This record gives sequence, C-alpha cells and structure tokens, in this order.
Amino acid sequence: MESVRHQHCDGWELVLVDSQADDRTRSIAARYAISDPRIRMVTANAPGISAALNTGLSECAGAYIARMDADDRMHPERLLKQADFLDSHAAIDLVASRCTVFPETPENEGYRLFVTWQNEILTPEDHRRNRFIESPIAHPSVMFRRSLIDRYGGYREDGVPEDYEMWLRWMDAGVRISKLPEFLLEWRDHSGRLSRIHPDYSLDAFLRVKARYLASWLQQHPPGDRPLVVCGGSRNIRNKLEVLQGEGIRFDAYTDVVNRPGHPLRYIPVSSLPAPGEAFFINLIGQRGVRTAIRQLLMEQGHQEEQDFILLA
Repeated sequence: MESVRHQHCDGWELVLVDSQADDRTRSIAARYAISDPRIRMVTANAPGISAALNTGLSECAGAYIARMDADDRMHPERLLKQADFLDSHAAIDLVASRCTVFPETPENEGYRLFVTWQNEILTPEDHRRNRFIESPIAHPSVMFRRSLIDRYGGYREDGVPEDYEMWLRWMDAGVRISKLPEFLLEWRDHSGRLSRIHPDYSLDAFLRVKARYLASWLQQHPPGDRPLVVCGGSRNIRNKLEVLQGEGIRFDAYTDVVNRPGHPLRYIPVSSLPAPGEAFFINLIGQRGVRTAIRQLLMEQGHQEEQDFILLA
C-alpha cells in the first residue's frame, strides 16, 4: 500500500479486496482505508483468487485497471508510465512491465530464470509468439483497459491458472499486449505462494489451458493439407500429446533425435525434416536450451514461426 501511495500519478484509487484475510491483515487495511479516501476496502463475494479478482474488477471506477498483489512493491512511476503508454498507443489494450524477484535465495533460482525469460518479451509480436510456452507477463505488473472486461470477460474459475487463461483468451480474440522495458515491479517469491502449491497452477493445469487455446488458434490458422508434426517423442511428450488430442488436434508424425519404439505416429528423422511449407511443426519439448535450439534449427532451415511452426511447453 505504501508503494501505491507514493505513485507519481494523480487520480488513482486503490481497491483492497478482503478474501478471507486474517484479523491482523484486515486491521492494517482498514487503518489505511480510514486515513486515505483514495483507498477502499471491499469483501470478496466468494472464496478463491478468481472471486477476489472479479470482485475487485466490479468495484473499479477507472478506465484503466492495474493489478497488484498484497505482498509486492511497485516503482513510484509505474502507474504514470503505464497510463501514458496506453494513452499514446490506441492499438495496445494491455501493458505490463519488466520486474525483479525478491528476496534472492537459492530456492527461487528457477523463478528468477522464468522472470528473466519474461523480461525479454516486450513487443506484441513477442507476446503472441511465446504465449504457449508460459505466461509471458507478470500478473501484478499489468495495466489494461477496463473495456476488455466488458468485451471478453474477466477471470474464470475452471481449474486452470486464472490469469494465464485470461491472457490466452484475450489474445485469441486479437488483444495486443506490450511490455515496458523499465523494471516497475518487485515481485515477491516465497514457498507458500499459490503458484507453487495450488493445483490450479500445476504443470497439468497449464498444459490444459495451452491445449485449449492452441486448438482455437489452429482453427483460425489451419495448416491446410500439410501434415502436423510434433517435435519430441519421449513418454512425457506422448502424455502431453494425449492432452492436445483431447482438444481435437490430430497429429500425423513426430520428429526426434531417435526413433522411439512403440510410438503411435510416423517417425521423421531430424536430418530429414520436410521443407518450409510442407509441414507444420508443434514443439512440445520444454527444456529451455532444447526449445531454443529447435526454434533456431527450424528458422535456419527457412521455416517461419507461426506460419510453419509454433512452440508450446
């Protein structure tokens, strides 16, 4: 709340959503709300993060909505820079920012690597290309036009990460997302955060929502009569394949560095990949270095991202 109160921006309101807060937290929030007329406290109409978020959305009066978590900190110029950006970029409906992770501990090294990946995704084209790998934006760093809620709906509760599902749904509808190069959010990581412990943020939950919107994307951008080729043939990849097939995506072949005995699809050696325009590739290999190498290999052979291949996982 202090980082909000010190914003170099006029005309803001802070809506604090009480979602089953403990007594100490509630008393701190109430004290701020009493002392500052720009701060209001409301109570979530149901348990759960999505209900809390949607309660907050229903209470916001502004044309722009910024998201914050109760334990993060924002740069004093965050709201000003993001509002100015949306004012001057009518074709962009959501703007995020780069962020840092705190506190720095050996336990959150993986999370810092994830944030480093996010921080390199800046343009609308970057966000579109990378959206099926992972969530390309930090939820508490975003500011978006309220009109998006009216047009495409808010947060859903269906057993998947609620923010990522909303970004994918909005991008599926053509919403353009950008990210400021400045570091405007300090994102707290700890062992008890929901993204680490709640089943809605499991790998399976992320895969389900990716599969849902990849299937929608393929309907909007059909590969025609080209075979659909999956990159990767391990047992783990075959498990992912079943989730995508459950969304109606039908694969014709797979490619890998080795032929996998018992694989149900036709094998294509990496050394004999179809030429550009002759197949459409969907990568399901998640390792950072391997995923990057696959993107580089396909591009070196003349394949164009989103036209000849897409990266998932």
